[in-house]
Amino acid sequence: MNELQRMQYLEAMGIDSYMPRRQLLLGPAMRQCQPVLPAQPAAVSGGDITPVAPVPGSQGEVAAAAGKTGAGAVSVADILGQPATIVTPKPAPVEEALKPAPEAVVVPRFALSLWRVTEQLLVVDSRHAELALPTEALLLNMLNALGLQLRGLPRAEILRWPMVENHFTRQGEAEAREALRAMLEAMHEEQPVTQLLLMGPEACHYLADSPGSSAEQTLETMQGKAVAAAGLGPCAVVLPSLTQMLQAPALKAVAWQALQPFRLR
Repeated sequence: MNELQRMQYLEAMGIDSYMPRRQLLLGPAMRQCQPVLPAQPAAVSGGDITPVAPVPGSQGEVAAAAGKTGAGAVSVADILGQPATIVTPKPAPVEEALKPAPEAVVVPRFALSLWRVTEQLLVVDSRHAELALPTEALLLNMLNALGLQLRGLPRAEILRWPMVENHFTRQGEAEAREALRAMLEAMHEEQPVTQLLLMGPEACHYLADSPGSSAEQTLETMQGKAVAAAGLGPCAVVLPSLTQMLQAPALKAVAWQALQPFRLR
């Protein structure tokens, strides 16, 4: 077996290192695996590779010792009947013990709804479909109150994070912000956005220059204000989410006050 493949098998089984002490009955003869690192000097004889001097503790030394002691055919019962050798690990240095453990990356989980209402107006809302609230009806009423006279909303585009469950890549807050902003920048390049509504904590936290440590704190700080949207050009108006306004109707007054510059006269 190739040594690299053997190491991968051991890693999958949670074993750091494995080396047989004796050759089992009817087991294959022990031999050195194909080394990944530079091999020892060897002499070639009849197609077999024989190490000149086995490294102490290596598999080659075990095989040599087995040949000298005549332990080439030892059954499993013989091995199990012998007392086990307990190896006490050496304590780690104080410096290693005091090192802080690496921080686990917290993967945020959220979803956003995007409506390209007009060529210039883009609405991004924090999505909570599990609550089954009439959010689209509320948004349509708000936009018609601004004078847009829409018969219906265009189909929403849903953005979810994480986009793909992948434990081998970082999917933290910084990665979510970078990925979402890149997607909206591409939309802005295809069709420039001149009016942007960011509704809800996640929409504000990941698409605006966030001053808060959490999405809720960001919304509380920016709610009702016009803020810079990174990479999107126009200033964005931050509003409570449609879900929040349906759950707390008093927030509609905050949103209506902030939307006054969008009214068509």
